[in-house]
Parts: sequence; structure tokens; C-alpha cells
Amino acid sequence: MSLAFSLLGEALLKSGKLQYMMSKTGEVLPMLVDVDTGKIFEIGRVVAGGFNPVVAPFKLIMDGAQMVQTHRGFQKTYQMIGTLQQSLGVLQTTTAIIGAGVAVTGVLTAVNLYQTLQLREDVKQLRKELNNGFLDIKQVLTSQHTEILQRIDQQTFDDHRRELERAYARFAEATKLVRLGLECQNVNARDNYLANAVQTMSESLAIYNDPRLLPEMNAAGKLRRFECAWTIEQTIALVFQLHNEPIAASKCISDLQNNIKQNTLSVVATCQSQAELDFIFPEITRIHHQDLQVLESWQTQIDVMQALSPRELQQLPDLSLEDFDKIEPEILQIPLEEALYETLRLQTDFEGLRDQLRFMIKPESRQEYEVAIDTLAPKAGYSALVPSNWQDASDLTVANLYWYFNNLKSV
Repeated sequence: MSLAFSLLGEALLKSGKLQYMMSKTGEVLPMLVDVDTGKIFEIGRVVAGGFNPVVAPFKLIMDGAQMVQTHRGFQKTYQMIGTLQQSLGVLQTTTAIIGAGVAVTGVLTAVNLYQTLQLREDVKQLRKELNNGFLDIKQVLTSQHTEILQRIDQQTFDDHRRELERAYARFAEATKLVRLGLECQNVNARDNYLANAVQTMSESLAIYNDPRLLPEMNAAGKLRRFECAWTIEQTIALVFQLHNEPIAASKCISDLQNNIKQNTLSVVATCQSQAELDFIFPEITRIHHQDLQVLESWQTQIDVMQALSPRELQQLPDLSLEDFDKIEPEILQIPLEEALYETLRLQTDFEGLRDQLRFMIKPESRQEYEVAIDTLAPKAGYSALVPSNWQDASDLTVANLYWYFNNLKSV
């Protein structure tokens, strides 16, 4: 992941006329300043090759700081809110399908990471249509999935849909309040609309987070349900940003990052089958490597701008967003995370793969395995195999060694 600036900004940076702004502690900030005057020239945006997050709609994060700079660009804001609604509709449709699937493996393949990103793009490009926050099940399970479609429990799907529609309806109502608020010329009226929108979104979030909602779901279903809740949470952060409440927005984003880590650990802990792991591994990897990083960048942008003086805020440039429109790609190929997973599957088994996910989300958890290997290896006569420096050992090595010696112990 790296910072992206406009073509002019990049050229002036290379020529030495601009430089990165530095924090008081010496950290590089995502801003370019004029070398001679110290005036802020541009705020950067995070971009990664082939970037298209699962959870955080790209333009929400990338346009957020620009919108705060100008307090304008409401049309862009409407697009962001629309993107969030579309994303939520796709996520909850696939959540309900997973919960109603009879042939688990086939259903999970039909709505995996790649298929879901494709569905989101299809809705964005108006190739598929949401109705009350849901795609028609036949739009998701196409002619390629005829057998799966025939085995879907329609009654279960309808039951799940009713529960999720209730939450989506509250979210849709909240987004209407946001749009109305942004049209208000009176500041008090605008703030009231946005405050009511946050309250209504919180009610929607409470439904998605209710443990009684779809309690029997497997790990894949839990992950998708959590993703629905995360979508609401980042929308609340956006509304606080629009409401000129940067501290609240930053806190929301920080809490969201923590929730994502805790929720994904919960998903990994409940994963009991290879089919579920095949589904969650690429998706959680993408969430960890891309979504969490871009959320952190969003929070950093808000915190940096909050630290600026009123004079510095007045100096912020009114940049065109057109230079950055090319950053967001369409989904044209199989995600790299799926290719990586297929490679790892050849090198380890179910337990090792699942442990790698846990190590990725919570790096300190691998220390338990290192301690166990230090104890088990000598007892099995393999003292020389215990690494003298665990930092040189990959997560794959640690997981495989642990399960090798653990299985020897149980023989």
C-alpha cells in the first residue's frame, strides 16, 4: 500500500519543490507541502495495486479527506452512500444464501470472494438490481449454479431475508436523513438530520449485531453477517465526519478496526470444515491486508487534519477529484488472495491453514505454539529442529511444526 497524489503533485515532489509533511515525532504524514512557503499543497490517498476492498468501499475512504477539506462535493457523498447501500445489499443477500444452502461446498463456491466482488461491480454498473436491499436469488445463482439453486431451502432463505430486510430498512431510512441533511441551508437543521441518521443507523447496527439473528450460521455465514455490521459502522463514521465531529469519526474507525480483528478471530475459531476454510481464508486475508490498512489510513487523515491549525485548514487546496478516478479498478481477474490460498493448501493441512489465519489476525498468538514446540520437539528426539531465532521462522513453519509434534504426542 502506498500514497497516491495527483500528476502535478508527483511531478513537483520529484523536482524537489514539494516535500512530505512530517509530524512532531518525525513520522511521514500523507500531505505534500511547499518547500519554500510550508503551505499545504495536497493530501495524499492510499492506493494499492489491484485494490478493491471487501468491506470498505474504495471511494468512501479515498474521498473522505478531500470532502472534509472543502465541505463541498455532496454529489460525491451521495455516490459514497449509494455504494455503501449497494455493498450492504450484496453482502446480506449472500449471507442469506449461505444460511439457506443445503450443499455447503457448492453454495460457498457460488458466493466466494471473487463472486461477491463481481456481484458488487454488477450492481454498481446497473447490470443487477437490488430490491428492498436484496438481489434476486436467481441473479446470484445463475445458470452455472442450477443444481445449487434447486437445493436451496427457499423457506429458510425467506426467513433469513425477512430478518435482514428489517435491519436494511432502518439503514436505508438513515441514508435518506443524511441526504436531506446535506441539502439543508440551516446549520441547525442539517445537524439535527445527521444526528437522527446516526441514531437510526445505530438501531440498524443493533439488529445485525443481535446474536439471535441467524444463530445457527457456519463460519462463512458469520463472516458475511459481520461484514454487514462493519458496513453500517463505517457509514456512521462517515456521517460523523460530515457532521464536523472528527474525534467521534476517528473513534468510530478505531473501534471498527478492533471489531474486525475480534470478529474475524471469532470466525476462525468456529471454522470446522475445509469448505468453510476455503471460503473464509482468502476473504479474511484480503480484509486484513487491504481493508484494515485503508481504514487506518482514513483515521490517520482525519487525525492529521484535526491537528492542523485554523490557518493551516484555510490553506488546504480545493483539488479536483478527477485525477484519482482511475485508481479504482473493476474486478477482472481472480483475486490474488485466492491464488495464494491455493498455493498454501499444497503445503499444509486444515489445522495449519486455520492457524495461519489466527497468526495473521493476532500475531502474538503464535508464541503459544513456539513454546509448545520448544517443549515437544526435544521429547520426540528433535532438539536440533527447534529454531534458535523464531523470528526467522514463517507462520507456515510454526503451524506445521506444532501439528507435527502434537500428532506425534497423540500416537
